[in-house]
Amino acid sequence: MSGAKWWGTLAIATFSMWSVNSSVAWSFSDTSTHWGQACIEQLSQRKLVNGYPNGTFRPNQTVTRAEFAVLMLNAFHNLPRSQRAPTFRDVPTTYWAYRAIQDAAARQLFSGYPDGTFKPTQAIPRVQAIAIATNALNHPAPDQPDAVLRQYFDDAAQVPTYAKRAIATGTLNRLVVNYPQVKQLRPNQAATRGEVAVLLCQALASSQPELGQTVPSQYIAGNQSGFAIPPAAGGFGQFSQGLTVAQKDGRYGYIDTAGKTAIAPRFNVALPFSEGFAAVGAVPDAEGTRWGYIDRQGQWLVEPQFASAKPFSAGLAAVRVGNKVGFIDRTGKLVISPQFDDALPFSEGLAAAQLNQQWGFINPQGQWVIPIQPYGSVAPFSEGLAQVERNNRIGFIDKTGTVVIPLQFAGAQSFAGGLAAVQTAESRWGYIDKSGKLVIPPQFYRAQSFAEGLAGVLIADKWGFINAQGAIAIPAQFYAPQAQAGNGTSVVAEDVAVVSPFSGGLAMARLGNKAGFIDKSGKFAIAPQFADANSFSEGLAYVNLSGRWSTQAPGPEGPYLTQLEGGEWGYIRAPGR
Repeated sequence: MSGAKWWGTLAIATFSMWSVNSSVAWSFSDTSTHWGQACIEQLSQRKLVNGYPNGTFRPNQTVTRAEFAVLMLNAFHNLPRSQRAPTFRDVPTTYWAYRAIQDAAARQLFSGYPDGTFKPTQAIPRVQAIAIATNALNHPAPDQPDAVLRQYFDDAAQVPTYAKRAIATGTLNRLVVNYPQVKQLRPNQAATRGEVAVLLCQALASSQPELGQTVPSQYIAGNQSGFAIPPAAGGFGQFSQGLTVAQKDGRYGYIDTAGKTAIAPRFNVALPFSEGFAAVGAVPDAEGTRWGYIDRQGQWLVEPQFASAKPFSAGLAAVRVGNKVGFIDRTGKLVISPQFDDALPFSEGLAAAQLNQQWGFINPQGQWVIPIQPYGSVAPFSEGLAQVERNNRIGFIDKTGTVVIPLQFAGAQSFAGGLAAVQTAESRWGYIDKSGKLVIPPQFYRAQSFAEGLAGVLIADKWGFINAQGAIAIPAQFYAPQAQAGNGTSVVAEDVAVVSPFSGGLAMARLGNKAGFIDKSGKFAIAPQFADANSFSEGLAYVNLSGRWSTQAPGPEGPYLTQLEGGEWGYIRAPGR
């Protein structure tokens, strides 16, 4: 029995993705020095690949088209059949991989050659393997694939025309791994077992992120700038005071801006740092999670004792004791007794507090400065004014509680830079000054607060930026991603952020399914290559590579939930940092 026949037959019989001998679990005698060792071992532990009876893996041995068809069929067996399987004149029904080749072709994972052959024993070129894996994942393709290839590969000219779009797509989605020279694609060279294993790790990373963490990042094409902090660090969200929350094994801790563990993950919930302290939840007891506060060294400022806790602001933090909310100071002392139904953080010397379904504002001594009123909701003070809402109409009060801008707007945002975005009854957004005068007429479908002199606005179906005079500073050109609905159609993900406010001179901006970062001239300082991205904070931005937007459509009323599925999250550093 030939090696190829043995491999494929057992692969199909055991539904292993790649198998010669299922008795080998992991740890091969010939992979200890191989650059893809970690990936190969992880795949082996999951019984996705196996080695040979003598305990070897043979990572440098080439892979045939038939063998790769078996691998791809099992890796993507959930893909529906989209066509009738063709008949290849060199793949008889008695061939060991006949069924796998037929099924892979029916799922459009593979196609044959113009002469009607499949060439099952031909060593598969790297370009074919990468293109097939890319097409199976159905990532959106870039508009200019040639430009992408030239940007990332010194041998881009060697990529066959038929594969350019797929290879460019795979590159932007971190599927292409080149060892030892990351800019050498070697597209027409036969793929080895080690290379195919690493390709599989990258292809499965969106659903199994830990597999993507096994691949050395310096060899991932399109990742030359690399994650400043890789997904393996476990961080998420924005940095605050040099730290961000990180997760490992279901516990939460903190990492620093170098991606190093600063506070070991030992909490079951954690919030960002503020004023040198962070609210964290300890292991739940019979009454539920108990909250306390730690310092930047992870030492307890306040032992876990509260039913809930909010970040510090102006030296005070809101905590819930039983069913009432009060405030503690930085020593952990309750300086405002628990007496409110809810409360917001202090801002500009006052904190909103709720009692009996009404809102007012208190000072740091807990005294009512603005007595409770029948407001349905309020927002913290910003630039001397605070939003208040009653009967679905929003206005603004000053620090005496006087309504200085009548409750008349259908929507509003807090003041920033002397202006506030407001939504009129006609559902258009404009901007008012602190006297309530509309200084930028309502003309936008959506609008953001000003930040660093610019504000994002939606004009027709695209976003741009205006300046404080209402003039277009960056033309409307950014648009929402396409999300895949359950019925197979694509819909515009209208509930996904298309642009973010400027921070550190950069703003996230989308061109459909890819997000990048623009400067204040509107030029992309970081090319659109991420499935999702957050604003820069302290020189770092949290971004997702290779995720996919999807939406659920319950019926004729259309989609109601858009979410990002899979991909790898990590941090990139701002240019020049």
